[in-house]
Amino acid sequence: MRVLVAFLLLVAGLATPATAGYTLVDLIAGRMRPDNGQPFYLFSTPVISGDTVVFLTSYSNAVDAVWRIDTKTRAIRKLAGLKSTVPGGTGTFTCFCQRYASDDVTPSVGGGQVAFYGVDQANRIGLYLVGLGGGTIRKVANSDDTSPDGTKWVRFGRVSLGDGIVAFRAETVDHRGIYTAPIPTRVPALGIDERTRLTARRDDGTAIPQYYALYDTPVVGRDYTFFLSGGLFDPSTGPSSIFRLKGTRIFDNASKLAGGVAGAHLRIQAISAAVGARSVAFRADQPGTTFMGIFRPNGVNASVAFVTTKMKAAGFSTRLTDVGNFAYDTSGLAFMGTTDGVMLIGAVAKPGAAVQTVARGDKGYYKPTLGDRSISGGKIVFREDGGANRLMLAVPN
Repeated sequence: MRVLVAFLLLVAGLATPATAGYTLVDLIAGRMRPDNGQPFYLFSTPVISGDTVVFLTSYSNAVDAVWRIDTKTRAIRKLAGLKSTVPGGTGTFTCFCQRYASDDVTPSVGGGQVAFYGVDQANRIGLYLVGLGGGTIRKVANSDDTSPDGTKWVRFGRVSLGDGIVAFRAETVDHRGIYTAPIPTRVPALGIDERTRLTARRDDGTAIPQYYALYDTPVVGRDYTFFLSGGLFDPSTGPSSIFRLKGTRIFDNASKLAGGVAGAHLRIQAISAAVGARSVAFRADQPGTTFMGIFRPNGVNASVAFVTTKMKAAGFSTRLTDVGNFAYDTSGLAFMGTTDGVMLIGAVAKPGAAVQTVARGDKGYYKPTLGDRSISGGKIVFREDGGANRLMLAVPN
C-alpha cells in the first residue's frame, strides 16, 4: 500500500524521491490560503496524527491560524483563526501565541483532538481544544481562571494530548508544576508541583531524599503522563530524571548513557512519548564531552540508544556532530541532526537499527525542523524554512 501511495503521488507530480527509504511530498506547494488568497507562511513545527497534519501560520505579524490538512486528499481546513470566538474569553483570538516569545506554542494532537494556545482581546492567555475535524473550540484554562491551588494561572508551557487527557506545564501565582485535565470535563487538576519532593538515587543505589522539585515537559503516552525533573538547588545543570505521574521513576539521575562517557554527568534536554505505548524516548548529553544522542530507558539506571554522535546517517561518511529535536512513535523515531555541516532529518526504526536519512540540507532541504508528535505510523512531517516555506511529508516506501 505504501508503495502504491508513493507511486500515485509521483504520477500526480506532488512528490519527489528523497532517499531509498522515503518519498517526500510538499503538502502546500502552489497552494494559497482559502481565507485570504495569500501563500501559507508556516509558524512552529507541524504535528501529525494518522492522516492529519496540524500546523500554525503567521500573517501580518501575528500567528493567525491553526490548520489541518489531510495527507491523502490534501484538503485543508482552518480549525481556529482570528475570527474565531474565544470560549470563556473576550471577543475573538488576537494570536495563537503566548505572553513570552520563549514559551512553547507548538500544538499537540492525540485522541482525535488538537490542543493549542491563544490570546483573546483582553490579553488573556489560554489553552484550548478543538476536534481534528474542526467544530466547537473548548477552553481548558486561561490566565483569568483559578488554578487548583486557589490562585490564577500566570504562565503556560508544554502541552501534550493523549486518549482522553490533556497534560500541560503551568505556573500559578504561587506554584509551578504539571497539570492534567480529562478532555470530556476539561477541568485541570494538579499532577505534581514543587511542593512534592521526589527522592533521587545514585548509581550505587544510595538515596538523596527530597532531591527533585523542578518539573517540566509533560508528554502523554498510553496510560501514563511522563515528565522531566531536576534538583531544586542545581537547576542550571538541567533535568536528570524522568518520572511518570503518581511518582513512578523510570530513569533516574543516571550516568550510564549507552555509548557515553563513564561517570560523566547526564543532562536530559527533551522527551517524547510513544503514542499508544507505555515507552518514552529522551535526548541527553554529557556536558564537557562531545557525546549526545536520543535514548530509551532500559531500567532505572541504564538506556539503549536510537542515535548518538558516535553514529553515521545513511549516505554520509562522517559521524553526526549534533542531534536535535525529535519525535517518538510506536513506529520509530524521527530526529533533526547535523553531520559535516549538513542539516538533516533522520529516522531510526528501533534502538540498534540503521540510521536512515529522510531529507538532507545539501539536497534542497536547508533547514528542516520537526518536534514532538511529528511522526505517526512511520510518516514524518517537517517544516522546511531555509530559503523556502514548505510543509513536507515523508512517506516510507
